[in-house]
Amino acid sequence: MWEASRVCVESGDYVFGSYALGGLINMSYGNFPLPKFDRILRRSLQISELTNEELVYTNIMIYRQLCDQLRSPDCRNFMLGAEDGDEARALEEVGRQEIGAVTLYQIYTYKTQLHYLFGNAEEAIRCARLADPYEVSAVQSPHKFVLRFYETLALASAARTRELSDAEQRRLRDRQREFARYARMSPERFGHSLKLMRAEIRGPEFTESDVMRLYDEAIDLASRKRDWHVWAVACECAAAYYQRQDRRRIAAVYWQEAYEAYDRWGIEAKCADLRGRFGQRLMPRATGEAAAAAEETGPVARQPAGFPDDEQWLLRLKESLSFPADLDFEQTKSLLWDRIIRLSQASYGCLVAWRDEELRVERRWNGAPRVDGGSGAARTGGRRNGGRANGEGFPRSMAQYAFRIDQPVQTENVLEDDLFRDDPYFRGYKGSGTVCCLPVHLHEEPAGVLYLEFPASAHPLQDQRRHALTVLSAQTLFYARLAETLRAQAVGAEAEASAGQSAEADPYEAGPFVPLSDREYEVLQLISQGLTNKEIAIQLGVTPGTVKVHTHNIFNKLNVNRRTQAIAQARRLKLLDS
Repeated sequence: MWEASRVCVESGDYVFGSYALGGLINMSYGNFPLPKFDRILRRSLQISELTNEELVYTNIMIYRQLCDQLRSPDCRNFMLGAEDGDEARALEEVGRQEIGAVTLYQIYTYKTQLHYLFGNAEEAIRCARLADPYEVSAVQSPHKFVLRFYETLALASAARTRELSDAEQRRLRDRQREFARYARMSPERFGHSLKLMRAEIRGPEFTESDVMRLYDEAIDLASRKRDWHVWAVACECAAAYYQRQDRRRIAAVYWQEAYEAYDRWGIEAKCADLRGRFGQRLMPRATGEAAAAAEETGPVARQPAGFPDDEQWLLRLKESLSFPADLDFEQTKSLLWDRIIRLSQASYGCLVAWRDEELRVERRWNGAPRVDGGSGAARTGGRRNGGRANGEGFPRSMAQYAFRIDQPVQTENVLEDDLFRDDPYFRGYKGSGTVCCLPVHLHEEPAGVLYLEFPASAHPLQDQRRHALTVLSAQTLFYARLAETLRAQAVGAEAEASAGQSAEADPYEAGPFVPLSDREYEVLQLISQGLTNKEIAIQLGVTPGTVKVHTHNIFNKLNVNRRTQAIAQARRLKLLDS
């Protein structure tokens, strides 16, 4: 859109240039953080001055007023600027303009949005009604979707404190039907908004589990799409829902994520509002550099006296689990999974991988008697009713909670824990009640969750054993991903051969275009063993930042962008030690 507006203006086609510029601005609001959106507005203002298009110019100036007010900690409503400070007179002047109807619809959209964001649902509903006379003129404007989205949320919020009038109930039903229609036509654009609306309206057919699922799906979809305003609002709605249920522990997680989403969006006014309500408990997470520095220095500062260095111990553990290059991946994963169960002493275990944007079972052990002479009675104490109530093999609410907060979750009696006892998985549960969820990272990114159930005689997992279990789980997921990559390459090669394509020599068969340095070769060998950047740095005596540079160079030389692809390519080129 930016390129189209620039080309049109340079060629003298100011009409289509204005259309392109207006479309760019309207699409950018909410899809970019506020600072970037403000830069777009400043650049667009220069072009609009050339086109002399009043509608686009007015649109930009109102957007800039909105940005300035949202960056002010004291903002609680959108006020149209006027030289004499009289907003009512300014609105009258806008209404007398030729483009007044479109502009007024835009203004009332922002008023509806901000009143809702700052907890004034009644004013949001009133401003949405004030926009009705101007809707026909704004039929092609994206503001229509924004206004109706926030009006729906405001009506749902008001319905929790009072009975809606017949007209309001009709509007609520109409808005929900409209967004259902939009979502059918464009699920990528409207699907997450519809899920949030349904979670907030909560029809009688929805169970508590349905509502929780809708909130999480709306948050995940909006965060993936970087739909900033829906992401932030969905987190806040979920937090308020759990707060009303007096489930403060899980509400705190969503309040924190809401604060971070508003902070990323750049809405300082909303961040200040949340800080005023919850104090300094809500703070954005450390930046990448600060987090990396804390990661490097933290474990050393916390290391108890008299204990061996955990990193060296875990490094030796991972070295002992290195396997020959020709070992079957399924055997490797089975061996790793067996060691996880032995080390955990669990009566039931399930390794859940984050794949295709959802949690899926990767490995499961049902608690059958072991062949190593372990006690069958002890190993079958996890769940005696002979199956999983929801068919998934793990409690989804607990797994999602551990995955979201990125912290271990352990409880000694899950049936008394108000966060998880209502999970469908625990219907008919007859185990000891001691369960644990450990988040698993692969190459410093969240990769899944290890869920474990323990017999009544088991001791709580200590930090070192938890760490070892997550390392083993990460290796299992690493080999699973590597196996998938190799299978995909094999399928692609077979399809290419069956299609009768040219059998020209692969340009990569001769080796990388630029040879690997000796240090890059060392790093590649350690990557193939599943070590993280930090563990490689410890073994080579360098910093994690240096390892990242070497890894980036390896990817460039092998023409890949993932570790599993690099290992697969290195195997083809016979660069790995046997």
